[in-house]
Amino acid sequence: NPAQFMEEASPSIALRPGDLLRFDRENVVIPSCTQRDWDLATGIIGHAKARRLGECCNASQGEVNETTDGKRGFVSKDPKDGPRILRGSNLCMYVLREASQGEPIFLRKQQYLKGKPASAKARHHEQRRVLKNLGAENPTAMLEAGMFIHAFENQIIFIHKIDGNQMYNITIYQPKPDGPTRTIIAKRGEFTPVPGGNQIKLKLMDGTSDEPNLENPENFYKLNFKNYFMTLDLSRDKAQVEKKPQSMTFKELKAEIAKLERLFVNTARLRTEYFRKVTWSFSPLIFILIGFPLAVITNRRERSANIVLAILCFAFYYLISLGCEALSKKGILPPALIMWAPNMIAVAGAFILNYKCAF
Repeated sequence: NPAQFMEEASPSIALRPGDLLRFDRENVVIPSCTQRDWDLATGIIGHAKARRLGECCNASQGEVNETTDGKRGFVSKDPKDGPRILRGSNLCMYVLREASQGEPIFLRKQQYLKGKPASAKARHHEQRRVLKNLGAENPTAMLEAGMFIHAFENQIIFIHKIDGNQMYNITIYQPKPDGPTRTIIAKRGEFTPVPGGNQIKLKLMDGTSDEPNLENPENFYKLNFKNYFMTLDLSRDKAQVEKKPQSMTFKELKAEIAKLERLFVNTARLRTEYFRKVTWSFSPLIFILIGFPLAVITNRRERSANIVLAILCFAFYYLISLGCEALSKKGILPPALIMWAPNMIAVAGAFILNYKCAF
């Protein structure tokens, strides 16, 4: 309703006391939004896997004060002077938006940071403290299934599946600069935070570990275990956010493969992804070679038959590709060979169809 007026045509919203408590138990605010937005919000907070930001970190007041720092000459209205300062009015429930009040202001960053020690709050953006604190409270926030994780000191972790705090099919590599890489494999695992420190406890279950031979430390023997505990260090600062293999370029994949192979880490998954990108780039040409004879062999009026054949060809190629990818990732066959198999089979099929069409 505008100002002090009550209009019958104004939008309405239906609220239940229980939803208000779930939404904000401390303040029990009455939201001002559409019914659609409210239904979306209550659906999110009611989801079993939803977590509030306050469960992972604490909110604090912004470091830049417009009044105080403005008097010191750190705040400007010229966009050329530095990055734009985010106001509280830039924030809403779902996205960043244009500030609803005030003019845009900008920070003279170099002047503002001059003389401030590394421990100052103003320099938090230069470190990965947020990620480390989040990792100590909720370790699985630092992890992602299907990629090599370098977030922990002297550890390279690969996890096939993550479900909440539970992990499945875990491989941990512990490279040594002056010796072979130690490998630990477990069917299941879970994290436990260590209060007041940059460490977390990892419990592994049902697996094997490489243990050094006392007579010859350069060699390992396999040790089966039911439960295995280890401590991981969170003090390492990461320079960049890691990518999944699917998001890497050819150059990045080659660099990552070379890096891990120097540490004697199994790179079958990365090599599989590299050759998958190569072989799939030829698939459009192969489907064109298959499509021409299919169009000639089938009657023009049988459009439904053409669609069915096209879907069957694609499904066959895709299923064969998935099977070859699985064989490659498990190291049963070399990726450079097995990942070309779907293309070879499809090319053979295209040759037979073109031959029949021609003769």
